[in-house]
Amino acid sequence: MATPGSQPIEDYQQRVRGRFGQWIMDTCNRPYDLAWLDYAEEIGLRSRLH
Repeated sequence: MATPGSQPIEDYQQRVRGRFGQWIMDTCNRPYDLAWLDYAEEIGLRSRLH
């Protein structure tokens, strides 16, 4: 995400990095069951809103 002048928005980038890191950890450590699929779908839906 960037400003209209193409400057990065640091606060936004830090939040995205944190969420991405959590997604990586979840992907590596969680069982791939129905709860995981529901979680992954929710995260996907949320990411489309931002």
